[in-house]
Amino acid sequence: AVAVLTGGMMVGMSFSSILDMQSLFFAADKIFEILDRKPEIDSNPATGLKLNDTLEGNIALRSGQFTYPTRPDIQVLNKISLAVKAGQRVALVGESGCGKSTVIQLIQRFYDLDGGSLELENHDIKQLNLPHVRSKIGIVSQEPVLFNRSIGENIRYGDNAREASMEEVMAAARKANIHSFVSALPQGYETNT
Repeated sequence: AVAVLTGGMMVGMSFSSILDMQSLFFAADKIFEILDRKPEIDSNPATGLKLNDTLEGNIALRSGQFTYPTRPDIQVLNKISLAVKAGQRVALVGESGCGKSTVIQLIQRFYDLDGGSLELENHDIKQLNLPHVRSKIGIVSQEPVLFNRSIGENIRYGDNAREASMEEVMAAARKANIHSFVSALPQGYETNT
């Protein structure tokens, strides 16, 4: 009788994990769905037009319209036009949610416009080699993420294609107006972040 009672109890406990098993299969289906998904933006390093080794930075956004895929009811950009010439400094100013970061994400090609056009060096950005374009863009976001390395090493991460000299690191810091600040730190460019 004890064996039957114990066996019945074990069978009953095993049924309680059926819901967990169902959740596990549902989660696995979602994972495989994501893995099998083909992205709309082609990041294959073998496709697309590669421009000269140095992109000058000429950008033209014409009548740009955009809504995030997860929020299709909220239009973030509504026919925005913007032209930035090489060497020109531009400030995008506005309240939270008005599209400042979105414009930068479109230039990085994390998203594509819903309408209008975005050109880099007079070429439709969709026709360009994405890894090459991204390797030529330097972004310092509003809340930058630093690696657990020295300030100098963090600056060097801006160009992973080669080993930048300390002179180049310092020149980049001067260009970003942080050289004086970094130099004044006790360990300078060797200060760990």
